[in-house]
Amino acid sequence: MTIQVNGTTGIDTIQDNTVSSSKIVNGAVTPADTQVGALPSSIIVVTGNGNGSTNTFVKRFTTTLLSQGSDVTYTASATNGDTFTINTSGTYAVSYSDAYTIVADLTITANGVTLTINPGNINDITRVTVCDSPASAVGCCSASRYFSAGTVIRAQNSSGTQLASGIYAQFTITRVA
Repeated sequence: MTIQVNGTTGIDTIQDNTVSSSKIVNGAVTPADTQVGALPSSIIVVTGNGNGSTNTFVKRFTTTLLSQGSDVTYTASATNGDTFTINTSGTYAVSYSDAYTIVADLTITANGVTLTINPGNINDITRVTVCDSPASAVGCCSASRYFSAGTVIRAQNSSGTQLASGIYAQFTITRVA
């Protein structure tokens, strides 16, 4: 069988001794329509900047290393802490790493409502994943999960003094499917 593919017009010709030529809808396999060959939506933020002044257990970051695609919107807020809003339903890989001078709880939440207490005490369904950061060492938690459009993702921690002025803090979210 011979198949000729043109990235602009789709599949132009199929030849298998029974069908000599067939045209599939113009543009059927373009990257804009199917994301074939397109880069995934991804945001990476680094360097901790404390927590929100109202949402006192929601992490803030100072530097955006990568922001590509439109499936997630990153919002930095000195008051509420930083948020990542899902614009397109799908499966996302999320990770959060940080380091403190004392043992700290690190948590990723989805539509969290418990934003002013130690996230280690969150026992509801909003907790996506949780881990401990040992004293003076980096801890990292990660998960892959389906999120609906409108879901708000947050990195939460139990506060404390950041190790090395927050240089170990990083949050990554990438749409994988």
